[in-house]
Amino acid sequence: MTCEFRRAQGKDLVAVRRLACQLAVHLNEPAPALSADHYEAFYLGPQAPMQLWLAVADTEVVGMISWLIVHDLSSAEIRAFISDLCVDPAMRGRGLGTTLMQHVMALAREAGAVKLVWDVARENTRASDFYRRLGAEMSRDSLTCSLRLRPETNLV
Repeated sequence: MTCEFRRAQGKDLVAVRRLACQLAVHLNEPAPALSADHYEAFYLGPQAPMQLWLAVADTEVVGMISWLIVHDLSSAEIRAFISDLCVDPAMRGRGLGTTLMQHVMALAREAGAVKLVWDVARENTRASDFYRRLGAEMSRDSLTCSLRLRPETNLV
């Protein structure tokens, strides 16, 4: 099996949706409603804030990683924030996740980043073990927070 790693293209939308749905099921989330417009605006267009890289084996998309460069004011560090990493279950254990992470590490370094950061669900022990094998440190000092933005959401 030969594997190519490349930036996502418009033709990859169906495959990206499939992987995003696999990830959502794994996280007990509803299937994402990834529209072609959002895919273009967030991942492909000239002003797209996210980068989306794919692992392609024999013309089939079998893995993906999405990320963006951020600047942290409290440390003045440039960091890469990984949003999503998914490898098709049939392709796991072949080093694709590691290679996707290594690819992002290289691109992030080129952009001046000094650190990769991401979230992982506590109960996702398989992912936590994978990240530890890569050398990641699991923070005990912070919690992931989220606030669903609805029209009635108001903090005052």
